[in-house]
Amino acid sequence: MVPVRELRAAPFPVLIVSGGARPVFEPISDALAEQQLGARRLVVPGGHAVQSTGAPCNNALEEFWSTV
Repeated sequence: MVPVRELRAAPFPVLIVSGGARPVFEPISDALAEQQLGARRLVVPGGHAVQSTGAPCNNALEEFWSTV
């Protein structure tokens, strides 16, 4: 786990991704992105393992990387 202060100081953009399946994690992800890190925020519907959604996750990552 990387401490928030180190991520905030990182010289690269940060993307916070969640799967939208667990209501308790969405506010935490929102707060990390908006209040703590100034990061981009993305919800890829598909549960806990968003990387297993295939194209939805891959397309979202490609879009993020192409804009940073």
